[in-house]
Amino acid sequence: MRLETGAAATVLATALAVAPMLVALHPEPANALSWPTWMVHVSSIIEWLVAMAYIWRYAAVSGLQQWKGLTWGMLPLHTSGLCACTYHILYNSPDVVGLVALQAGLTCFGNATMAAATYRIWQAGKAGDLQAGESVTADPSEANDATFYGQLVAMTVIGAALVKWGELLVDFPFEPSYAAAAALIFGPTAVNVYKWYERSQKPDSAVTGLF
Repeated sequence: MRLETGAAATVLATALAVAPMLVALHPEPANALSWPTWMVHVSSIIEWLVAMAYIWRYAAVSGLQQWKGLTWGMLPLHTSGLCACTYHILYNSPDVVGLVALQAGLTCFGNATMAAATYRIWQAGKAGDLQAGESVTADPSEANDATFYGQLVAMTVIGAALVKWGELLVDFPFEPSYAAAAALIFGPTAVNVYKWYERSQKPDSAVTGLF
């Protein structure tokens, strides 16, 4: 895949973005985030997941298994990011303003879990608690920078378009509730937790793909 991937993704995302505008059930509120702003939010969620996977792989390469704990420590901060996105999906409604406090709490908690994880890495490194490092073969999707960044651009551009204009096709963003917010926040979090739990049960299995 060459650098044209980013341009192709932009064209596709534009088509996906325009289509919902023709059949939208709701007009877009004045305080809706712009498409570029949504790209920033979506990319932060995606790139955090990618970073979690790279750190997990590094445990195998370095022979220091405590690096996997850092991936676990990053989980609350990913959920914190989902809180921010959910609040914006619900157009910053005062009815769910508690999400702001939840995001702040998860950010504080996530900083603490990451600090604890890095302390464990430091302690294990001092003690020489190393296993033989493994030779890890790069996944084909990460074989070159053009492919890697092309995938990130495609997911970011398309994801942002689907969120910004796709939510105009449904009612729940215009009827904000904590039930809807909980589904958007804790549903993906549960999937993320289960993914890492499954991988921790199979320590010899290689992590492939971006996530």
